[in-house]
Amino acid sequence: MLRTDEKGLEWRWCLVGNIVEQHPYGQEHVIMRGNKQFRPGAKVYINLVYGGMGHEAVLVVGKPRRSFQLIETGTDVQTKCMRN
Repeated sequence: MLRTDEKGLEWRWCLVGNIVEQHPYGQEHVIMRGNKQFRPGAKVYINLVYGGMGHEAVLVVGKPRRSFQLIETGTDVQTKCMRN
């Protein structure tokens, strides 16, 4: 949904979330901090183009662990690893 502000610039809205501090991972339910791409508490912008059958995994844009530039994940981030 595109909107135009007073200056004539286009903008879009999106959902914003944070990566959880800890979550169980794998069959042994090992406790992991954050996920592979993002550190715990990182702010991510959720791209809702395609989220699977029940939006269980979505594409996100955010700052990764080892860089200061925004990235869009090539792999899906599980929604159980996000909050807010």
